[in-house]
Amino acid sequence: MGVIFGTVLLFIIFLPGLLFRLGFYSPPYSRKLTNNDLSNQIYSSIVPGLIIQILGILIVNYCTDYNIKFSQIILIIQGNSSSPDYKTLLKNLDKLQNQIILYNVTISSISLALGILFKTLIRKLKCDRKSRYYRFSNRWYYIFNGELLDFPEIPDSSDDINAKVVDALVSVNGVNIIYIGYFYDYQLKADGSLDAIFLQYPMRRDLNGKSNEYYNINSRFIVLKYENITNLNFRYFHINFEEKNEIKKTPTLGKRFLNLFKASA
Repeated sequence: MGVIFGTVLLFIIFLPGLLFRLGFYSPPYSRKLTNNDLSNQIYSSIVPGLIIQILGILIVNYCTDYNIKFSQIILIIQGNSSSPDYKTLLKNLDKLQNQIILYNVTISSISLALGILFKTLIRKLKCDRKSRYYRFSNRWYYIFNGELLDFPEIPDSSDDINAKVVDALVSVNGVNIIYIGYFYDYQLKADGSLDAIFLQYPMRRDLNGKSNEYYNINSRFIVLKYENITNLNFRYFHINFEEKNEIKKTPTLGKRFLNLFKASA
């Protein structure tokens, strides 16, 4: 019983670190965590978890009448249920159940909020665009939103981008087709790889045919599975506010703008 209680305590100690990482690496900037790397996530949560717990204990000791001793925590982790000190400590803890629950709920909530706060600061200050060290793992987010133009190795800027056009070469059963459309959204697989992209006001061109013309697809959106895509071409544009609103209202105008972009390729 003592070993089980100690194991539970260890998990509670490291839980704030895990919650901090979940907040910091939450979508859409980071890839979805999978069961395969859960152990790595727990291992990398040990240091932040210990730091947060130590700070929490110091705050409780200095700001309240309660006194949490690190020696007591070690005693519980050791799980020596035959020790008189261990039994006495458990009795004292039983009297403070509500306070213990309140402490853990509070520190867990603060840890999650801190993770989100640090992520927000990095995004606001554009640290992830300026340095690889702060860059999140979902590279597709930077590509599809044009933020890769802010990377130090790319002499450009994403500040004026409000329209993204994608050309996708798709191969199905030996037939090669180019699809062109406004980028709308994308979907990742569980392992973080690209699963599909969504294009708005799509047009198509059959490379196996004789004509070089693009044909309108009678659809507002088309979903392209990444497994069928041979390559992707991204183009970033700036459309003034009035034109952008009109495009949203009128599909034919959206097609007309795509024709202009197609011609400028």
